Amino acid sequence: MDDLYVKNSFCDLNVVIQEGKKANNDMLQMLGDYGYETVALNQEVTLAKKIQLKPPILLESLLDVDRIPVCKRRGPLKILRRLTVIVDDASLLHALSSPSVEGYDLLAVRPTNEKTFQIACSTLSVDIVSVDLSERVPFSFKRAQIGQAIERGLCFEVCYSPAIRDSTARRNTLANAMELIKIAKGKRIIVSSQAEKAFDLRAPADVTNLHLLTIRADRWIQEGWKRVGLTAWTWTS
Repeated sequence: MDDLYVKNSFCDLNVVIQEGKKANNDMLQMLGDYGYETVALNQEVTLAKKIQLKPPILLESLLDVDRIPVCKRRGPLKILRRLTVIVDDASLLHALSSPSVEGYDLLAVRPTNEKTFQIACSTLSVDIVSVDLSERVPFSFKRAQIGQAIERGLCFEVCYSPAIRDSTARRNTLANAMELIKIAKGKRIIVSSQAEKAFDLRAPADVTNLHLLTIRADRWIQEGWKRVGLTAWTWTS
């Protein structure tokens, strides 16, 4: 993901693909109006024994490509393709090495237990580890595992839209994000929407004001380089 750093830009790396071209175009239009410049359309798959990972769906099947929005700052929106694999059985993780996933710009894994989280941090060839922070996480974030993932260049994702839709999800997201960011010392953290409809989206400044990532406001600073997935944070103790 290092090649996706964009200076002074805003990106959302988790916009869930919807049925119908209009719904997808509407979300992209709102993101462009908000000033985002790069967006990843996310296809989610729950890994199971009889599930085979497939190449990306053609953009022409998802969007009216003649209506790709223009970012008000830098021209046409850059669209990336992302696959997020939800997995609770570590024995199935070999599927992530399938040639079918090579067509995606970003590969993310959502581990649901400690074993799959450990493997994701230590050995999986992915870009993003995206734990569902809106629910009770059934394992503890360990400094050694997260440190190993950071050394390997992986990113950890915090998604804000579930916290908008539900008060319980908001409390869980806040608590889990604080713990994750504290252990990671703010390194390799991206913030994405995980939006399922245009209503879920927020402008970059509004996301910052949600305070989802605040432990103490005076202990965090935004990096001069905005990171894909909205922004990066640096620990300033």
